[in-house]
Amino acid sequence: RGESYQVRLRNDSNFDAAVRLTLDGLSMFAFNQTGEDLKHVIVPSGKTVTIPGWFFTYQESREFEVTTYPESAVAMLGAPEDEVGTITATFAAAWDPADPASAPADEREITKGGLATGVGDRVTAEYRKKNYEIGKIRSVITVRYLR
Repeated sequence: RGESYQVRLRNDSNFDAAVRLTLDGLSMFAFNQTGEDLKHVIVPSGKTVTIPGWFFTYQESREFEVTTYPESAVAMLGAPEDEVGTITATFAAAWDPADPASAPADEREITKGGLATGVGDRVTAEYRKKNYEIGKIRSVITVRYLR
């Protein structure tokens, strides 16, 4: 408690990466004061980028500080508590929009009618409503079905 930390993002891929970083479920841009809808930080191919804290402006960030829940960013913003205790970095390929040919080959599949999930025929499914207390997130699994 009272200590600060930074998040180091490493990109070992052959392409630049757009990284969505969340801390306790909040985007690193949760305190963004630029008026822009910022979501990603770019990590160049083969490089490491250190995120020193919450992004406020292009010239200023505020440290990620270990604190008690009542003093936390989640409590300050009135955000849901279900992801407190998690740091998540989601990586996607990134390329210059003026040079679409520089996109990784498997990215082009999506725009050429690649696979995705649609809404199919009706099926019978029974769900029952029941009240539960939900604890902290224990794990997260993401399945990438298109590569």
